[in-house]
Formats: sequence, C-alpha cells, structure tokens
Amino acid sequence: MAIDKKINNDGEYDLDRGEVVWNNRSGTMVFDNTTGKERLHMSHFSGANLSFNNKTVSMFAPNNSQETVNGIKYSTSIGNSFEQVRKNKEQRVFGDLTMISGSPNFFTGPVAENWIESNRQIATSKTGPERNHGGVGNNSGAGFPVDGTPNPTTGVVDGGEWSQNEAQSTVQQQLEDQTEVNTDIESEMGVGGNINLLSCKHVLLQAGTSTVNYDSGLIVPNARAVTQSYSFNKDTGKVDEIKSGVSVYESKDTSSAIPFGDIHISAGTKLKMQSGSGGADINTAGDIGINSTGRVAIGGAEVVIGSGSGGLSAGRVTIVTENDLFFESDAVVTHHAPYINTVADTQNTLVSPLTLMTNDCHIQGDLRVQGNLHVEGDIVTSGNITCNGSTGITVPSGDVVAGSGAGAVISLLDVEDALNSLGRSALTVTVTPEEDDDEA
Repeated sequence: MAIDKKINNDGEYDLDRGEVVWNNRSGTMVFDNTTGKERLHMSHFSGANLSFNNKTVSMFAPNNSQETVNGIKYSTSIGNSFEQVRKNKEQRVFGDLTMISGSPNFFTGPVAENWIESNRQIATSKTGPERNHGGVGNNSGAGFPVDGTPNPTTGVVDGGEWSQNEAQSTVQQQLEDQTEVNTDIESEMGVGGNINLLSCKHVLLQAGTSTVNYDSGLIVPNARAVTQSYSFNKDTGKVDEIKSGVSVYESKDTSSAIPFGDIHISAGTKLKMQSGSGGADINTAGDIGINSTGRVAIGGAEVVIGSGSGGLSAGRVTIVTENDLFFESDAVVTHHAPYINTVADTQNTLVSPLTLMTNDCHIQGDLRVQGNLHVEGDIVTSGNITCNGSTGITVPSGDVVAGSGAGAVISLLDVEDALNSLGRSALTVTVTPEEDDDEA
C-alpha cells in the first residue's frame, strides 16, 4: 500500500509526505518518504526489526542474534564505541589477541623518544647533588663536577666544604622554559592512549593451561667445605680449624624454551601494585629475581627471610654488597646458630659499654687491655703477662701458678721478698698478709 502526497505550500518544510507499506504474514517493510525524515523499517512478526533513518541504524532481536563471517571482518567507529552486556560475556580467539590504544604516532614516529631526549637535561639537573661534591648517575654513568674539599679529618664528603650546585637552583626555570616544547610533543601524542581494566570482584590473568614443574635447579648436599669452628688443642697449644660440609644450589634452565605459559609485563616508567588486607603472594617452582639499578626497600610489621628446600638438606641466604653492610635496631639484634663465624681480613671492632661472654673465650693472639682486668677465676697463659701500669698485678687471694707438677705453687710472700731484693722495675706484686697461703 502506498500513500503519496505532494504539499503545495511554500511555508511547509515537509513537501513530500509519502509512505509505502508492504505487509504479509512474516512481517512488514515500511518506506517513509517524508522530507528530512526518510526511514526504512523492516520488522518480523516476533518483534525483531531493523530500522534505518537519517541519524542511526538500529537492530532489535527479542531472542538470540548470530553473525557469521567467512572472510575478514572490519569494524570502524569514527567516534566513541560502547558495548553493554547484562550477563556473562566470552570472547574466544583461536589466534593472537592484540589490543592497542593510543595515537599511531607512537608506533610510526619517534614521539616518545623525542619527549625523553628533550627533557633529559632537566632530569640530569634534578639528579645532581645540591652541593658540588661529585657523584655518578646510577643509569647514565654521568659524572657530576667536584668543587670543594672533603672532610679534613676523615677525607669523606660528609663534613667537607663544597660550593652550591647552580643547576639545582634553576630547575624550576628549566621546567617553565620546557613547557612550550613539551606541549608541541604532547600534541603529537593525541588524546587518550590508556587502557583501564576494572572489575567489581576478581581478575584472573592466566597463561597456559598446565603448570610446568620441571626441576629448575640441582641441590648438591655436602658439596662445599666451610669453616664450622675452631678448637684449642691442649697437646700442641695451637688452634685447629674444624670444617663442615654445606649444600650448593645450581640453577638450571629447563623451562625458557616452552612455547606457552609466559606472562610479560613491561612498564616504560612505573610499575605499581597495591593490595588490601588480603596480602600479596608470589610463588614459583623456579628461580625468582628482584633487581634494580636504584634503591630496593623491603619493609613491614615483620620481615622474614628464609631459605630451605623441604627437607632436601639445602638452604642458604647470601647477602653481598660492594661497599658497606649496615644493621640497626632500636631494641635487640640477635644472631643464633650452633656455630657463628665472624671473619674480618683487617680488624673486627666491638664498640659497646659492656661486652659479655657467658663461657670460655680463647684468644690466639695478644690481649691488650687499656683498663682494668678483673678475673673471678684463673688466668692460664702459654706466653708472658706484662703489666705497664703503676700497680702491677694485685692478687687478693689465691696462688700464682707458674707451671705444672711439683713446686708449681709459689708462696706470694717469698715472691715479694725476692722481688724486693731485686727491685721493682720489672714486676710489682702486692700481697694481702692476712690472706696469704701457708708456705709450701
């Protein structure tokens, strides 16, 4: 059925008002020829319809909808694109899935490199010290100028006299001067370029359908000898070194060539991960490495570093630094092990108001005491005892054991009489008479 009408009125906008309707049992097709409102509408008796007008193309499916393309499919939106799914959605790709956001200039031109190089001087100025005491950039290796003198006592930077670094005072001006250049470069970057992935509940990121549990290393028990302790040999009068075997772990590459299961995350500037009270766990059947050319900070209410292999007689924690290693606690520092070895190539220094050793102490070399030496028990020496003080050796009670066997115990009164006859330049012994032993 066709309805066509010509409007002969110059004041009317819609000069053509015509409509053609095709009606049958399966559905209806409507052709609307109204000026400026031309419309084509196809509908099925179920309610499904496809509508075309001057502003949009719409489709409605009261039940299911299916699309099959045997060749290549292209979909282009010049403006924004929105998709809403009110239940579940599954997108299955049998090949590669690639998502790219941002201006093509990032991939076809050096826009990112231009921004980095254009702002490098500002970054260098920020890296430099406030005073010209020198230094080296941790990534560039660039050296900073030195103008001044170090600490005259220690020869180090701290406490020295250094001139002001002028580059530090001009950073703000450099930022202002760079604004126009950055604006031009950022205009080439376009608008947007971010990917926002939001989930109201959980996010699962999985690569590979099976977990690879090949051995990633070789544990060799009792592989290497280390110093366990030292023992004093009474027969030889020397100290014997006692060795003990420890395990060695050898890393093996057994999984790098597997063609599935890898996840790679690369951040050009920052990588931030944040978790709530549920915590964060990183578990792996292979090696794990955390490396940085900058500072690495590990902190928490409690920090636990452990090593072990589930009863396979392996476990080692190694801390290596090119310079100094510093431990500090506001309360207590405790080292506990059956054997503890402290090895210093030059000197081991203990700075403490009080140092307590609860059992025996063996000193292989010399013992120099600048203060007083108070001994509750015996002093046994295979060498000499030299006293440079004015008092000498004071023995309130007990014997001076000079050797072993008969005659080892010497009467202190006899020693005093003998020394008085010889003079006091070599050794002075003060004896309390009421506590003197009986003569042998």
